[in-house]
Amino acid sequence: MTDAYKGDILTRIITAVPAIVLALLCTWYGGAAFTALVIFAGLLLVYEGWTLARSRADSRVSIAPLVVLSLVLVLAVWLVSLGLLVALLMIVGVGLLTLAWSTLTGRGFLFVAFLIWLIVPLTIMLWVRDDAQWGLITVVALFAVSWLSDTGAYCAGRLIRGPRLAPRLSPNKTWAGLMGGMIGGIIAAIIIGLWVIGYMGISVSLTSLAIMGALSAVLGQTGDIVESALKRWAGVKDSGKIMPGHGGLFDRVDGLLFVTLGAGLIALWRFKEPPVSGILLWP
Repeated sequence: MTDAYKGDILTRIITAVPAIVLALLCTWYGGAAFTALVIFAGLLLVYEGWTLARSRADSRVSIAPLVVLSLVLVLAVWLVSLGLLVALLMIVGVGLLTLAWSTLTGRGFLFVAFLIWLIVPLTIMLWVRDDAQWGLITVVALFAVSWLSDTGAYCAGRLIRGPRLAPRLSPNKTWAGLMGGMIGGIIAAIIIGLWVIGYMGISVSLTSLAIMGALSAVLGQTGDIVESALKRWAGVKDSGKIMPGHGGLFDRVDGLLFVTLGAGLIALWRFKEPPVSGILLWP
C-alpha cells in the first residue's frame, strides 16, 4: 500500500465521517430535519449538474434549467404528501413538457436527464422517510447498501485492479471493484435484515435481502459509471470540490441516487401495505 493510497484513504475518511454523521442524525430525527437535508443536498446536486452541463466548450445551457429544477425539488416536498405515484407522475409531466421544449430549442436533454436522475430519487427518499414504521430503517438501509458497496468497490478496485469494467465510460472501474461492491452490498443488506428481525420483531428473508443487496450494488456502480461518462463528456475530473478526496456531492451520491430510484420502483411494483415495507419485507 503506497503512501499516496494511504493519504487518499485518510482524506476520504476525514471528509466522509462528518457528512455521514450529519446524514444519519437528520435521518434519525426525520421531519423537518430530514426534509431540510434532502432539499439542501438536492439544490447542491442541481447546481453541480448544471455546472457540469455548462463545462463543455459548446454548451448552450442557460440558467433556466437551474431555476426550474430547484423549484421542482422544493415542490416535491408537497407532492410527496399526495402519494409517491402522484408525485412521480407530476414530475414526469414536467419532464415531458421539458422534452417538448428541448425538441424546439435543442437545450433540454440534460435537463430531463437530471430531472429523472436527481429529483425523482430525492422525492422517493422523502416519501420513504415519511413512513412511520418503515421509513427510518429503509432510509438507513439505502445509505448502508450504497456506502458499503462504494467502499467495497473502491478498496477492491484499488487493491486488486484487473480487467476494466467499462473502459470507454469509466476507465478506473474494474470487475474486481464490482465484485467488491456486491460483497459490500450483501453485508449491508444482511446487517439491516438482522436489525429488522432483532429490533422490529419482523421475519424477513436474509437470502432475499442479500440478493437485493448485490443487485443494489450493481445499480450503484451503474450510477457511478453514468456520472463518470457525464464528467468525461463535460471534460472535468470531479463534479465539484465540496468534499476533498471525493470531489463534489454528485461524486459521493451518484450510486445512492440509482439505488433509491430502484427501491422506489420496487415499492410501486410490489404494492404492499404499507408501500414502503415492500422494499425490505421479503418472504
